[in-house]
Amino acid sequence: MIREKLGQILRVLIPIFALFLLLDVALIELLKQISDGDAALEQLLMFPVIMLQVMVLQIPVFHMNARWLFEADVRDRAIWKDSWRTFFPFLFRIVLPYFIQLTILAPLLITLWNVLIRGFYRPEVLFLEGLRGKDMRKRISSLTSALQVFTFWLFHIILFWIAMFLALTFFESVFELLRVQNFEQYSSFSLTSVLFIFLIFLYSVFFAVSRFLFYVDARTFLEGWDLELQFIRGLDEMTSQKRIS
Repeated sequence: MIREKLGQILRVLIPIFALFLLLDVALIELLKQISDGDAALEQLLMFPVIMLQVMVLQIPVFHMNARWLFEADVRDRAIWKDSWRTFFPFLFRIVLPYFIQLTILAPLLITLWNVLIRGFYRPEVLFLEGLRGKDMRKRISSLTSALQVFTFWLFHIILFWIAMFLALTFFESVFELLRVQNFEQYSSFSLTSVLFIFLIFLYSVFFAVSRFLFYVDARTFLEGWDLELQFIRGLDEMTSQKRIS
């Protein structure tokens, strides 16, 4: 089961990874030409690009999570179809508003609270539960525990840096063993390192899956949602057996 899920993640996301990385390589080369070797400027300009790419990656992962929750057999085509169908609603209701609040409006601080804590379950409530307006705000409020969400973010921030350190240390040893010249530029904590960007993409997938499970846990605690899901699946199995007989 786990191997099948990992295989599906790779099949769906590797083309997106490849596209984003190609764009990043081209952008990095362009920035090196116009920045006159100013590494800080290159990092500053790459940061919003990587953030936007990570946010867009959440769309297919979201639909994978949602379909895995309700369906035993999920086809890649269904995930692509769902992602394309909701791409622009997701882009204009989640990705761009959150991106603006986390970049341009970040100095206001209240926007950080609005995105990272208060709006933590907004994608699920908006696109999975289909709620809007006042109902959506009420639902998000009932699901959200500020302390739990803050703890979740703190855990992932710590885990992210530990994972990046271990992964980059491993690759640095490999590059050194293979006698790769100037391998430091590939194994550094830098947004101009394609390897580091790729590792960020990988971790963002893990983050998205764990975040969705956190949402499922919140609903389970609030309303016993796991029992509801088991009941739905049981009915599906019964009806499928009747059709076979």
